[in-house]
Amino acid sequence: MQHFFFVIWHGGWSVCCIIESNIISVGLLVATVWRQHYNNDRLLTLEKAEMEKLIISIVAILGTLIALKFKGLFHRLISIGLAISVLLVWTGDKYIITGSFIALTILTIATIIYGLTVNNLNGFEKISITTMGIFLSVSSIFKILHWSGAELIKLSLTVPIIITIIAFIKVRQLTREMSFMIFWLVYSTLEILKLWLY
Repeated sequence: MQHFFFVIWHGGWSVCCIIESNIISVGLLVATVWRQHYNNDRLLTLEKAEMEKLIISIVAILGTLIALKFKGLFHRLISIGLAISVLLVWTGDKYIITGSFIALTILTIATIIYGLTVNNLNGFEKISITTMGIFLSVSSIFKILHWSGAELIKLSLTVPIIITIIAFIKVRQLTREMSFMIFWLVYSTLEILKLWLY
């Protein structure tokens, strides 16, 4: 009888050890899976960020090439400024990246000035350029100052995007303004997509 009790107790101890071992194993498995998931998410986010940089860099370079095809200085300054600002991001230096973003904000203001001052634009083109500049300026300021409602401002970029697409459809030919407006169109679209992709 004493031996039987010992066997049960010993068996119970063995079961406890097995259960405890399984709990530790499950815990380690969960931790490993979570770490892998976290690393995958982080890697995916980095891949998306790299893809975004690549897209806007290509668009900025193409914009500069378009700008050089047309006479005039103002549109070239904006296009070349965009290309330099975007390409500087590839350095990876946080201070240069911050400076690059500030430069983009200044160029959004330059876009507003362009839309208001350049004479050989029709009314709808002026509205398209000015609206894009205003919305992007406000969005950039909200982002720099970390104000609440920045995501809502980003979402409102759909307004200038639609207006710009309509303007492009109406013109149906390559213009000097497209040298920087195509960039702003792609940039705005990516800003909206980031609300869901990141």
